[in-house]
Amino acid sequence: MSGQAVRPGFTLAEVLITLGVIGVVAALTLPSLISHNRMVESVNRLKKTYSVLNQAYKMAELDYGEIENWDWDLSTKDFFNKYFVPYLNITQNCENQVSTACWNDDGAIYYLNGNVSGQVIKGKDYAKVKLADGTLLAFQNQSVHAHFYIDTNGKRRPNMYGKDVFVVTITNGPYQENNRHNILHGGLWLYGTGISLDVIKSNCSTDSEGLLCAAYLYSNSWQIPKDYPRY
Repeated sequence: MSGQAVRPGFTLAEVLITLGVIGVVAALTLPSLISHNRMVESVNRLKKTYSVLNQAYKMAELDYGEIENWDWDLSTKDFFNKYFVPYLNITQNCENQVSTACWNDDGAIYYLNGNVSGQVIKGKDYAKVKLADGTLLAFQNQSVHAHFYIDTNGKRRPNMYGKDVFVVTITNGPYQENNRHNILHGGLWLYGTGISLDVIKSNCSTDSEGLLCAAYLYSNSWQIPKDYPRY
């Protein structure tokens, strides 16, 4: 029709250029977003499991008395089965069997720097269970204190301290180790409690071990610090 204005449109070249720009931006930002979301999920799982262990510990004290009076001479398996297993929502209890049913197939944990920690969690030195939400939990009694190893994403990788594996300690009283830990009384602690923040931050870095990352997260109110290692 004569006199009718023609509406401008996009040429094929302009559409392709626009899609290309969107693709480049997505390629640059998507990995970072995925990494952050994975880390947020892992921290939330850690926070939840730490709360669950605290509840189990308090219930065990109601049944067996204060923690310093527990039988710390029990084996790893017997200690865990007595004082914690009854108070956890467990779907599978592997006890101290040499098995990967309750841990990752490698049976190992890696440091943040990529080295293998040397701990063979699937071995008989650790008691292991699978929690109802899929979290894997390993335990080792060391007489005056004990350690929990939490794998927040189950059997999936990276199986690395500070990313999906974290350590919680339980002590039967005040505890010091190598003049670093300064635990004032018995109880459940994120590994690294009582250590200076500078030491914790140094350990929770890509060129170190990552054993103290749980304490770093806790010191930051469970928020992921800007300098925290990427997932």
